[in-house]
Amino acid sequence: MKIHFKRGRINFNLILGLSFFLFGLYVTYTSDSPSWSDFGYFVFAIVYFLIFIYQLQYQYVIINDHFIQKSTPFSRRISLKEIEFVKNERGEIVIGNQHTQIRINTQLIDELSLLQLKVFLKDFCDRNGIQNLIPK
Repeated sequence: MKIHFKRGRINFNLILGLSFFLFGLYVTYTSDSPSWSDFGYFVFAIVYFLIFIYQLQYQYVIINDHFIQKSTPFSRRISLKEIEFVKNERGEIVIGNQHTQIRINTQLIDELSLLQLKVFLKDFCDRNGIQNLIPK
């Protein structure tokens, strides 16, 4: 199961990438002799396009039969067998044990995905006898 980002967050990175690209074109073609620093806008455009593609492909959180993984370049993963608590802290869902915690920002999650996540965590906690401190 994939927990999706809000569509606006993904589109924001696309808009930033396009903005940097267009501004880079403008600066490059309007200056008499473009310097190497004018091409920095293209670097930023590429970075934001790569972030857009990465977030579109991998989304925010991946849950399978064995683990929960937050999709970041240096991803955090926790085995479902090792989960000791699930709680709500300042708008974030915290899943973890003594050594590892995954913080999931609920403001970044699509409404339907947030509902799916809460249902999954409720069922998981009920089956495994883990205290679920997430409000309904």
